[in-house]
Amino acid sequence: MFEIITDFNLETRYPDERFAFYKKCTKKFTEVNLKKIKEIKKWLLKHI
Repeated sequence: MFEIITDFNLETRYPDERFAFYKKCTKKFTEVNLKKIKEIKKWLLKHI
């Protein structure tokens, strides 16, 4: 999961890779991964 989060951060910084990343970001892809990211955030906040 952290690899996907890193993809969100890194791939949007590099113009050459940005378009390929946008193509990956379908509505379903975004919904699924945003849910996972929110779950990780919740877990991290609980454990710090």
